[in-house]
Amino acid sequence: MSEIKSNVEAYNDIVESAELAEIVLTDCVFNIDPSYHKEKGDKNTGLKNSFHCTIVDFYFSNEKGFLSAEMNWVLTIKKGNKHLLKCSVTYAIMYSDVIDLGDGRVEVYEAFINRVGKFATYPYFRSITSHLGNEARAGIPIMPILK
Repeated sequence: MSEIKSNVEAYNDIVESAELAEIVLTDCVFNIDPSYHKEKGDKNTGLKNSFHCTIVDFYFSNEKGFLSAEMNWVLTIKKGNKHLLKCSVTYAIMYSDVIDLGDGRVEVYEAFINRVGKFATYPYFRSITSHLGNEARAGIPIMPILK
């Protein structure tokens, strides 16, 4: 139990010290199958929307107090097993002034990036998905708010 408490305290120390330095778009791929427009026009087509985020790369320098990760967001719209629309966007997120917790505490930094990094990059993903969907006349429903 004490290790869990120390991880919670360590996480809170990171929250207190870390300063968001930058969020940078590093990759963007948007694919739409021509049949998508016909499928979305039909009623009861069975189109399924889903989205998720994966941490692609993670880096921490205790000497520099620098923490970064690449967050890959993916939106897919499928009918059955067929991908009709896919938007994959990767952002590099960087924090400065990050406290050094000592050796063997990487999981606490990863927990911070997994939670805070997702909330920080999601509005950018939501915006670019909306923009690209509009350009493609895809009529993508507005992405929900993360909770």
